[in-house]
This record gives sequence, structure tokens and C-alpha cells, in this order.
Amino acid sequence: MRFPALFVIAAVSCIPAVPAKLDVSQLPEADVEKGTAVLSEGPDFLFAVKSNNQPALYIDDQPAGPMRREGAKGLWTYSSQLKTGRSHAFYYMIDGQRVGGKSDVPAFGPDSYEQPGVPQGKLSEKMIHTSHLYGGMKSNYWIYVPAQYDPARGAALMVWQDGQGRVQRDGAARSQIVFDNLTHQKKIPVMIHVFIQPGTVGARAMRSIEYDTVSDKYARFLRDEVLPEVYAKYNIRKDGYSRGISGSSSGGICAFNVAWWQPEQFSRVLSNIGSFTSIQWHPG
Repeated sequence: MRFPALFVIAAVSCIPAVPAKLDVSQLPEADVEKGTAVLSEGPDFLFAVKSNNQPALYIDDQPAGPMRREGAKGLWTYSSQLKTGRSHAFYYMIDGQRVGGKSDVPAFGPDSYEQPGVPQGKLSEKMIHTSHLYGGMKSNYWIYVPAQYDPARGAALMVWQDGQGRVQRDGAARSQIVFDNLTHQKKIPVMIHVFIQPGTVGARAMRSIEYDTVSDKYARFLRDEVLPEVYAKYNIRKDGYSRGISGSSSGGICAFNVAWWQPEQFSRVLSNIGSFTSIQWHPG
């Protein structure tokens, strides 16, 4: 009877402690209840869920170690270090049922966190463009300018589709922080970044029409309508080598399509999971 007791003690001692910098109180109570709560900083992760019985945590479809019970209110936590520079997935098994979880949890590297001595760029206020090509479509856009921008010298240009997702500095993308760090390290040139949001005509969302239509219309929309407003404020190099465009999903095919029709405007394309599937093609 001694050995099982010793085994239990050893197992409990192997449960990792929660890193001091990750406090379970920072997690929304509703997310903890649903089993979707996760907190991270670099490689350090904290998972938390409420359950009457001990949950089993799976990270990237592999069983994690035993979870730690916190107090007497059914709160369970688990801390771990995960590989940075990629996304991870997790879920719980409770009483034989799969519960909660998320499929795309990023593990940020050091360049996604603000670093001492790195100057911060500046994000413009939201601007609204009314299009002639798209019959009065209104599009929101923002301009991010790195601290190193010098009006006397031409800057490179980067245009981001679905740019509203990059407006929050410490949001899911952390783009502004990454731009600051990489520019400071001279790993990327000084670039003016344009975050453009899909437009609307009244209550009609235009994202798929803009992004998935295989024609030069969106390329002309950027070249002839939106970007001249940017050029009026900033000194941007006009050669395609110095200009890039990016998007994800339908934004990915959009970025490719712009460069296809106007290679003199953009010679660099970043397409993430581009929707190369003829979404806006209709028989006849």
C-alpha cells in the first residue's frame, strides 16, 4: 500500500506551477466557464477551466500533464511552455466529452512584444474614402508611420487587406509592435503601412466583391483612388520593388490579383491561405 501513496505524491509534485507573470485572475470568467480561457507571454502559457471533475487537457492533439486544482470552486489550471513562432490548439476532455478549446492560439516570439529603446510609430485616425469605381462604397483605412520615417527620403509601401485587424496595437496580430521592432533592427526598410478595411454600400458588405472578383477593378481602386490620398501626405517610392501588398483568405487572392494586373505598382505579395477558388465567378 505504500507504493501507490508514494506514486500519488510524486505525480502531484510534477504538476507545473503557474508562472508568477501569468495570473488566472486576468482571464475572463465566462471564458474559464466555457473552457476557452488561455493566457500567454512568449513561450509561457496558462490554461484554466472550471469543472467538478478533473479535466484532461489536450494541446495540439496530445495529452498534457495533469491539471492543478485551485481552491474548492472547481477551478483547474495548467501551465506549460510551447514553441513560439506558430499557433497552437487545445481542448479538454471532461467525463468523456470534448469541451471548449481553441484552434488558433498564437505563441508570440520576442519581436511581438515591446522592447526597451525601440521608438514607436504613429497610427493615424480612421479615414473614410468614398469610391467612384464602386458606386459610393465607403472604406475605412488607417496609415501607420514608423518613427524612422524621413519625409526627405522616400519610404517603401505596404498595403494590408482586412486592415482593421491591425489597428489595435496589442491585438491578435500585434503588427505595429512587430513593425517597430523589425524597423529598429533594420530587418525591414522604413515602410508606410496602409490598413484598409473592406467597404460597404449602405448595409451591403463589399468584401467578397472587392477581394474575390478576378478583374483589375480593385487594383484600379487602390491606384487611382485610395493611394493618391496617401501619396499626398507621405513621400513614397513609386517603383514596384519597394511596394508590397498582403491579405489572408479572400484578401490573399486580392493581393495576388492586384500585383497580377499591376506589377509595376506591386512586385511583392504576401498571400496567407489565399482563396484561389473563383468565389465571385457565376455560370453564365
